[in-house]
Amino acid sequence: MNNTLVLVASFAFVFTAINQVISLPTGIRTILNEQLPTPLLIVLHAVGCLMYGGWCVYGFLKSDPAMIIGCCLGVMCSLSMLIFAAWAKINKGNFDKKHFLKNK
Repeated sequence: MNNTLVLVASFAFVFTAINQVISLPTGIRTILNEQLPTPLLIVLHAVGCLMYGGWCVYGFLKSDPAMIIGCCLGVMCSLSMLIFAAWAKINKGNFDKKHFLKNK
């Protein structure tokens, strides 16, 4: 791999990680504040999970560790958001926000 490609892959990995680190807590906070996940939130994370999954497979086919790690992080965060949204939908918002949002 040449240096330019390594630099571009590093930037992509860093921005993917930043995106997931910011969007996961924000999505969970949105569900907790509104008591139920919005359909748009669910669709965005489902599409994101499929997108990151596709890029992760591509990374495995190309043997690109930066793409594999970054996109697997995206898949894990999107899946965890979908699981939390499904859990909130099943419980129909009947959960205690204080349990999740503890003030320190």
